[in-house]
Amino acid sequence: VIVASIAVGLYTALYFLLGFGKYGLGTPFVYWGGDEFSALSTAKTIIDRGWFWYPDRIAAPFDSGLNLSFSASLLQNVDMVLMFLISRFTDDPVVVVNLVYLLTFPLCGINAYIVMRTVKLNRIISSFGSCVFALTPYIFFRSTSHLCLAFCIFVPFSILLCVWAFDGSDSTYMQFGRGFFRKKNVVSVLMCLLIANNGIGYYPIFTCFFLFVVTLCRLLNERKISVVKPALKLIGFIAVFFIIAVLPHYIYLYFMDGVSTAVRGRAGAEIYGLKIAQLFLPLEGHGIPFLSYIINEYNTKMPNVNENQGAYLGIAGIIGFLLSLLVLLAGNNGEKKQQGELYLMSRLNICAILLSTMGGFGSIIGIALTFLRGLNRISIFISFISVLTLCLLMQKYADRPGVFAAKAKRAVSAGIGVAFAALCFWDLLSVCGVKSSLMEQNKQQMTSDKAFVEAVEEQLPEGSMVFQLPYHEYPEGGNVNNMSDYHLFIGQIYSDDLRWSYGAPKGGKADEWFRTAASLPAQEMIGVLRSEGYNGLYIDNRAYTSEELVALLGSIEGVLGSAPMTSANGNLSFFSLIDHIQ
Repeated sequence: VIVASIAVGLYTALYFLLGFGKYGLGTPFVYWGGDEFSALSTAKTIIDRGWFWYPDRIAAPFDSGLNLSFSASLLQNVDMVLMFLISRFTDDPVVVVNLVYLLTFPLCGINAYIVMRTVKLNRIISSFGSCVFALTPYIFFRSTSHLCLAFCIFVPFSILLCVWAFDGSDSTYMQFGRGFFRKKNVVSVLMCLLIANNGIGYYPIFTCFFLFVVTLCRLLNERKISVVKPALKLIGFIAVFFIIAVLPHYIYLYFMDGVSTAVRGRAGAEIYGLKIAQLFLPLEGHGIPFLSYIINEYNTKMPNVNENQGAYLGIAGIIGFLLSLLVLLAGNNGEKKQQGELYLMSRLNICAILLSTMGGFGSIIGIALTFLRGLNRISIFISFISVLTLCLLMQKYADRPGVFAAKAKRAVSAGIGVAFAALCFWDLLSVCGVKSSLMEQNKQQMTSDKAFVEAVEEQLPEGSMVFQLPYHEYPEGGNVNNMSDYHLFIGQIYSDDLRWSYGAPKGGKADEWFRTAASLPAQEMIGVLRSEGYNGLYIDNRAYTSEELVALLGSIEGVLGSAPMTSANGNLSFFSLIDHIQ
């Protein structure tokens, strides 16, 4: 009943708080042409193809291995399963993405509650802690623009595995043999499977890091090699499931002459590292002038302020983090299981900082593992560890004998908990409250884009190919003037029958062909496109200066003898090539 109440309560509250109650699930929560367009494209591929591996309506006329070329795409299979299930009930990619995002909150709350009850926290404290974690600012900051990271529902399981591996009282835990298939071991292996298929590689790698810390803690405390086996076996299971998940990427590269787009620069681990100050800095100042001034000064004057702004822990997380540092200084001076868990949380938190902070150990590791660049993303683990630390200390206080009767103590604790929860909720309002002007703008832009693509679809025969300008690398080609990185996915997202040129993995033969074709003079380019079977030419006007756009449209009009169709918002133009005679 409590689990169901947490799920329903969180979903209902966020449905209205985020603006979907007013604008509907068909309005994008984020719509600026960034990674949220990749999520929409993936959702559309699942709707059309049943799965996301091999989209067939992009990179035309070539076969696109887009999602197989980017190995990180294969490390979010749990998210994709949820997309698949939702897509059985709707063919609107915006609704699919919005529902996955909305479901993140109750799923985070449920899993956090299960973990907190498993470590013997009472129902009231577990309910408080799970709701606080589910409303962590990190999820709101990532939003649908980083849906693969916002969907952090298995982070509590990662920490539970650490607790179980650290607990020396269960000598049979993860011991191979006849008794291996008991409930706790089977659940642990299942958790490893889920963790390995979530978080685009970051969450399983961070989990393995924390389990390695557990290994060192037990080895240094107990001085026995045997005590490290549970954590190492868990790391092994995660690694095996991780390898299985990315195996299609390497099969694609080897057997289909594919190209990998997962290469990153070595500076990423430093540029996108965690900044400790940002754990304590809210995203907005809550209308408090002095706080707003501090936040603005930091964000505008300090170097390397980027996505690491989303590391803010919230009030409960900050208190729990500071308490975990005090526990670290106090040491493990008790033998009770709860005391040992507090000891472990403090070690995990400080090791997370040492790994991920700018100039930390992660910067050294990043020289070799260049794909591991956004180390600030470990902040969601710090958030749960900190909230769990706070809840463990609250439970420790609740268990202490005192002058108050048990009922009075529970009543006082509940009152304080409700007040504190209200304070945490207020802290979130400026971050996650309805941004009516933004939602209205998103709705207008989406309506214009969708109507334009549908009009293009009406002009062309089913299955027609449309060439898109400008040429733009995928993934991460960068913004061009006012065209954001993935705006060119608009065609594929809103059409059902057409094939589009954008989306060939960069560095491959198809990518080079598109680059060359787009660079040709208008008459020669149109001739090449017609010879390849293209029936339309789509232009994102935002990529050009006003002078460049006038020149481009004029040169194409001169060849075709007809004016372009333009979208209501003026962002897109289209020329039909069907009647052009070569």
